[in-house]
Amino acid sequence: LLQRYGSYRIFGFKHISMKKLFDTSPLISNDIASIFPRIILALVFIFHGGQKMFGWFGGAGLEGTAEFMNINLQIPVLLAYVAALAEFFGAVFILLGLFTRLSALALGLTMLVAIVTVHPDAFLLSKGGMEYPLTLLFMSVLAFILGPGKISLDFLLFKKCTTKKECRH
Repeated sequence: LLQRYGSYRIFGFKHISMKKLFDTSPLISNDIASIFPRIILALVFIFHGGQKMFGWFGGAGLEGTAEFMNINLQIPVLLAYVAALAEFFGAVFILLGLFTRLSALALGLTMLVAIVTVHPDAFLLSKGGMEYPLTLLFMSVLAFILGPGKISLDFLLFKKCTTKKECRH
């Protein structure tokens, strides 16, 4: 931090006064801010979805995951496939900002099912609890609420024009 005339330079941002640190308005645009949870959420789910879909990172692959979920968790094979597809492709879409809210909804529902079926009896991750899937559920809810923002394929493909001039560009 660089102190200069009662203000601070933080991570290259403009000088931020102490007053601004306690202000309730965003420090940066919501369009930029919405990227960060999208990227983290996507990377986590690409990792876990890749394990389930393709056997990446030591995962069981699609058949192994479906068999495990069916035998050990009594989850129908079709729903195991849906969970794996939602985790991997939902994450790719979230990363691209394509069908963002639909993907966030799918990821959130997948985590809700994981909490109810796999982790209902404990909270702490170290005890096999819901701490981690609950965090991912709420990150999915956050992505759903924030939406894709302007830095997304959703914005490029589905933006609404409010003036004729905007529609021409």
